[in-house]
Amino acid sequence: MDVVAKPAATPHRTKRRGRHPDKALSAALVRTAPPGRHADGNGLYLFVQPSGTRSWVQRLVIRGRRRELGLGAATLVPLAKAREQALANRMLARSGGDPRRGAGARRRQRPRVPMRSGRAIAMSTLPNMLQYHEVAAVPHGFRSSFRDWAAERTDHPREVIEAALAHVVQNKVEAAYARSDLFERRRLLMDGWASLARDGR
Repeated sequence: MDVVAKPAATPHRTKRRGRHPDKALSAALVRTAPPGRHADGNGLYLFVQPSGTRSWVQRLVIRGRRRELGLGAATLVPLAKAREQALANRMLARSGGDPRRGAGARRRQRPRVPMRSGRAIAMSTLPNMLQYHEVAAVPHGFRSSFRDWAAERTDHPREVIEAALAHVVQNKVEAAYARSDLFERRRLLMDGWASLARDGR
């Protein structure tokens, strides 16, 4: 589900003043409505471009901020399905969730971290998780704890520990000979760290 940019002013709108509309559109109107935004209810709009392209857009307040979500092309998503999705999105947003992230993304649920994607996580991921869960700690504290544990409680070589911390070898001569990424040895080290974090040993 994508966040869509607000379109330029359009020549026609069927949003009613006063009470919010409820199931204001019909299947026939979806097919024949002129260019513009046409309100249906629950923040759902049929957006018809001057070219005739028709798509569903929903306006929602998500965690205090006004957003617009694209729900698909009207030729692919029928009116009943668009209404069903709009209602589900509104209920999720009212309960503190974010429809852009799926039904499981409620306010106090652990955010997803791409640990198995094969790519490094962003520098902001860990700080954001700590802030999200209101943990009174900083990422450097985790790194410092790991460094002390690895040096004092394990027999792993210093080179492996430094590589696990992604520290760059400053000595140019030493760096020129450091051709291996020590992946397997780092994996054993991190397995031990994971066991400590999970089981306390």
